[in-house]
Amino acid sequence: MSSDQPAMVVRAIDSSRFGGASEGPATPWGGGLVAGYRRETGVGRHDSGGKGAAIIVSTAGNRRRGTGLIVAPSAQSPQGGRACRPAMLTGGSARRMARIAISLCGEGRGHATRICTLVEHLRREHELVIYTSADAFAFLSGRYRANAGGIEVREIPGLVFQYTGGRLDVMKTIAAGLDYQARILGPLVDRLMAEIDRFGADIGITDFEPALPRACARQGVPLVSIDHQHFLLAYDLASLPMSLQWHAWMMGHAVWMCIFGASDTVVSAFFRPPLRRGWEHVLQVGPLLRPEISAALPVAGDFAVSYLRRHTPFETLAALADCGLPVKVYGLGKRPPIGALSFHEVDGARFVDDLVHCRTLIAAAGNQLIGEALHLGKPMLVLPESAHAEQMMNAHFLSSMGCGDFCPLEEVTAERIAAFVAGLDRFQPALAGVVGRMDGTDEVLGVIHRRLAMQPPREPTPPSGGPPASSQPSECLPPR
Repeated sequence: MSSDQPAMVVRAIDSSRFGGASEGPATPWGGGLVAGYRRETGVGRHDSGGKGAAIIVSTAGNRRRGTGLIVAPSAQSPQGGRACRPAMLTGGSARRMARIAISLCGEGRGHATRICTLVEHLRREHELVIYTSADAFAFLSGRYRANAGGIEVREIPGLVFQYTGGRLDVMKTIAAGLDYQARILGPLVDRLMAEIDRFGADIGITDFEPALPRACARQGVPLVSIDHQHFLLAYDLASLPMSLQWHAWMMGHAVWMCIFGASDTVVSAFFRPPLRRGWEHVLQVGPLLRPEISAALPVAGDFAVSYLRRHTPFETLAALADCGLPVKVYGLGKRPPIGALSFHEVDGARFVDDLVHCRTLIAAAGNQLIGEALHLGKPMLVLPESAHAEQMMNAHFLSSMGCGDFCPLEEVTAERIAAFVAGLDRFQPALAGVVGRMDGTDEVLGVIHRRLAMQPPREPTPPSGGPPASSQPSECLPPR
């Protein structure tokens, strides 16, 4: 090794387990790197040309804690260059840096908030590409600009709810879904197949988005499904009214058609009824909470927070203005005040601060927001749309827990909201049993990392006409 190169240390690991390692000096060979190391394990003998082994390289002159490179045996030439993949080194064990493709439904902010929580953890160790649409794309592309920190957000066409006269239009939503299935989904799957192949995705993660699961299935990439909607298939919903059980059965078909072929299925929900027979493999976790929520110390302030959908009718706002508390309203944009209502642009830090310090939450019945409020011990009045069966189910489960109440959006009156605010203390005993106990993030990260540990590393496919990724040794060489 030339004298102007920093000394290097090589750690050999079993590529199927990415556990324990031995060290030795590294030397350049064949345009890449090969280690002078020995390791004897119960799995078998590993030497510089051994199959099933990977080599982690770190420079002694630049030992940034927890990072290195995996030099994986090249499938093209066992004596030539070797493809490199960064790895995480922690106290004698190693976790390789992976490439993860993520897709999510673009409707509203619940899916984006859930995935954003995962991204903030995964970005520390892995390279991510995120596919989404509509509200979620606007949120995530603004947060992660210009491939910042190994994260790229790409826009795709997606499914969104259709509204008529400020109300959810079920028939128009179904028609839009059928059109998406007929004209858009096929070409989108072809696009994602090519892109995740070039990216070299090791696994896919989806939050109720139909194209990436199909692309992963065709490319042989394992998929982890993390969403709320799978409760429609996996949960015993016998406690719901019969009309909602029927809706759940109908909507379950759509979930089944949207997401299939998942290696792991995780349901994130603030409620946890028994699993149905045949769905025992599903992991039930709480909502994935932002770190600023999970670490917060809640305070019962003297105002209410409201998060409403942009199609909320004015009559609801007029009723909210007479609730007896000042109300900070999010989701409708900046507007002039209406009585006790002040309107605010959606700002993550400010919204979290207001949620932590409010007296109560009056909002749409989304799973993610309900879970955050429960974690903080905030009593809730949720306002589901009558035609939005999933939100009606969320509302019934919240009410059955004794942590809040609900009123269909179309039936809201000033008297109904005022009565809720006057009786907030009655929810405190039930809230005391769930406050600080809702976060499912660590369990989900465990699923992802276990799945990654089972997968051999994949290398990106170069653009047509370019050299294979494993024959480009310059990435493996130490800096001069």
